Amino acid sequence: MSLRCAIRCGTATLCLLAATAVVSAETPPEQATTRRIWGPAETVSFWSGAVTRSIDGDGSRLRGVGLAREIFDEAEADMGGGLWGSVESGDGQRVVRAGFDFRKTLLKAGPVRVAPLFALGLEHRRRSPDPGLDGLITGGLDLSFWLSETVQIGLFADRQYGFRSPTRNEIGLVLRLGTIR
Repeated sequence: MSLRCAIRCGTATLCLLAATAVVSAETPPEQATTRRIWGPAETVSFWSGAVTRSIDGDGSRLRGVGLAREIFDEAEADMGGGLWGSVESGDGQRVVRAGFDFRKTLLKAGPVRVAPLFALGLEHRRRSPDPGLDGLITGGLDLSFWLSETVQIGLFADRQYGFRSPTRNEIGLVLRLGTIR
């Protein structure tokens, strides 16, 4: 008789444990306090406008504007890129550029993002040094701040290497307006 009693007690204990596990799984977890998430949790399609300043290889001080169409994935890959074009002029020189750019976020601290940027493109120069069409490789750094989920403002500094023309430094201020895809 004691063996039957032990089996019944064991079975009852297992049933109670199983019922408790089912009930606890069905109750919702406590609401955690949420924190502000900077930037999108999806892929963003940006239109970017920039104002730039640079000193050309011959000492000409150039000022200009740039426009870019980029896709950026901050949720999974922390990288993006797109097509860009810019026009800079000053001291009789005018440089028109177009190409492809790429950046990879290395640091996320609240709304701040730091990313190296790379570009490959073509440029056309009006006058010396090296007038005409030329290739271009650019490397630099982008420091950006999320203002909202789809608005970002950034500062960038880069070094541009022309295939025939002299190298030059460029700085700029960029405003990115995006839509979540």
